[in-house]
Amino acid sequence: MKVISLAAIFCACSGPEAKVFKEIDFEPSNLLDSSKFEVRVLKLEAHKEGMIHSIAQVEIWQDYIFVLDNLQSRKLLVFNMDGEFVCQVGVTGRGPGEYVHPWSFSFDEQSNCLAVLDRAQDKVVFYELSSFGYVKELQLPFSATKFLFLEDGKIAWFGSQTDSYIIITDGDGVVVREHLPRIYNPGVIKGSGINNMFYADGEVLFHTPFSSDLFSVVSDSTYCKYGVNLGKNQIVSEAELKGLSETNRDYLALVTAGRKAHSISYYNTDSQIYCSFVVDGALCIGIYDKETDEAYYYLKDHFIDLLALPIFYNPVGTYDEWLVSVINNMDVLDKLESQMSFNDQIEFVLRAIDEDSGFHLLLLRCL
Repeated sequence: MKVISLAAIFCACSGPEAKVFKEIDFEPSNLLDSSKFEVRVLKLEAHKEGMIHSIAQVEIWQDYIFVLDNLQSRKLLVFNMDGEFVCQVGVTGRGPGEYVHPWSFSFDEQSNCLAVLDRAQDKVVFYELSSFGYVKELQLPFSATKFLFLEDGKIAWFGSQTDSYIIITDGDGVVVREHLPRIYNPGVIKGSGINNMFYADGEVLFHTPFSSDLFSVVSDSTYCKYGVNLGKNQIVSEAELKGLSETNRDYLALVTAGRKAHSISYYNTDSQIYCSFVVDGALCIGIYDKETDEAYYYLKDHFIDLLALPIFYNPVGTYDEWLVSVINNMDVLDKLESQMSFNDQIEFVLRAIDEDSGFHLLLLRCL
């Protein structure tokens, strides 16, 4: 039985109501029935007013596809469901309605707004979802990488370089509560840091950088909902990381040297929870079926071979039952040159790709 790190701290915040705890045990597997997967490819129009170089987050909302490049172009683009370019939301700048470094975004159903987190200015810019016009700004008294709106109108933030992992504010950005004090703070930012909090079955779930467990959060409490085991792969604990000296804060060097699991991300659909993590330099893909309670993980290369995919990168989002990833056009062209055959469901679309094609989204779901 797994010993949950920091369990006492997490459960202490849960309040008087008893909470249900469930374990997910991802077991390694080499068996994958490709007939149980549906695969699609959606081409995004390459438009001169909406050129991007990478994709960090994809969300589908009210028949629009929202695509964020938070590293290079630093743009948030909108496409329709056919992949046709609609517009760019906001522009680069330091004035009202402008952002410098859009890092992640979320939707506020109550106000029908799209909210964009600007990490460079520690502010959130709100845009109306019908016209994509500027509505207001919210200045934060802290730094964050991810945020989601709670049912009671409050906002849950995943803090960056903060004393606690989770910060709860009211709608005006005033802090009302904090959850989970940090035991270890690496002092540096590694990775995109936007896949650590998500909606799942009416709840907001999150995990910390040094734990595979999934926790549920509401305004006044948090508790461990899923204790997740990644097979026999161990994770560096925060207690181990506390031993790092002030002059050696590159925690990923410690993790990779010890061949421990790291870079864990979760992606929720209606029927599955997908998990990706890295061990010994290899990306692993985990699939947990909520109905059958079965959980397996596959090495990325094996996953690609079994499903006859050109490539598979870390997912960038979900939509209903679909897991959403990105296809690199050059990878497809290289595989075509080597006479590789692709999955029958997507081969026709992939063979039409050329160097000037726009981005392509890979959509995958378990049947």
